[in-house]
Amino acid sequence: MQYQVPQFIETEDTIIGSITLRQFIYLSVGGGIIMVAYLFLNFFLWLIFSAVIAAVTLAFAFFKYNGRPLEKVILSMFSYVWRPKIYVWKRKEELEAIRAEAAVKRGASLQNLWLRITAGKEIIAKREKFFPKSPEDEYDVLRKTTGEAEEVRRVDYR
Repeated sequence: MQYQVPQFIETEDTIIGSITLRQFIYLSVGGGIIMVAYLFLNFFLWLIFSAVIAAVTLAFAFFKYNGRPLEKVILSMFSYVWRPKIYVWKRKEELEAIRAEAAVKRGASLQNLWLRITAGKEIIAKREKFFPKSPEDEYDVLRKTTGEAEEVRRVDYR
């Protein structure tokens, strides 16, 4: 069975003669700006302003660089300028070794944090509050998650 494949998929549909919808919109907007400027500017300023607007409008409507319309070229340029540029090439084995090392460091830092929280003497802000010493603070009762008393130990709070 044979299928007919479209031949001209990159060509835009034309509206008036050989002008596409995109080109027609650019030319209409540029012409409208020039007409409004004619009402508000004196003739010499209007002539300079309309020449600049006409050049920009014609460039956006008809100019293509490497087969791409000018607005896509400008958008690509701005995205290239503003996006971060980090180009890293590493072999797969090196990358896996770096990831494993980072995981070990991450685990060690979490373990150190847990030890500081459970056995540290410094107060953790916004979680622990300082209470004055009382005789009951001499001993601390450790409890399981079920709430049963498991062990009693002496805690030095100095």
